[in-house]
Amino acid sequence: MKRELGDGYQFCRFLPEKRIQKERRPFPGPQTVASLTVGCVRIESRLYPEKGSLTPVWHVFVKDDPDSPDWIFYGSPEGPASGREREMFRVLDRIVQRDHLSYTECCFERLEGCAVGAGRREKK
Repeated sequence: MKRELGDGYQFCRFLPEKRIQKERRPFPGPQTVASLTVGCVRIESRLYPEKGSLTPVWHVFVKDDPDSPDWIFYGSPEGPASGREREMFRVLDRIVQRDHLSYTECCFERLEGCAVGAGRREKK
């Protein structure tokens, strides 16, 4: 998949595994551990502070236009999230196959009417 998509395949790790394991107190807010973008779909592994500990969660995003810089939240698959690239791809691929999504084509209509601008929503 990396060879097919070239720059369209990007894995970024934001928090080292050792830091997560050593962390004894929650971060002040959600923290992105890692992100894997594969064409028109993306999965993120995030940590959320909850009841004195950190809860790992998946977030999946899609695009409505391949050239758009914006990502649309698609869902949060169940199961403990991991910041490991192979595990992230495995979970993302399962969702792409199950929901008939595509890595190379957008499966959603472009929404017209509102744009996000400078911290407020503007009518087009």
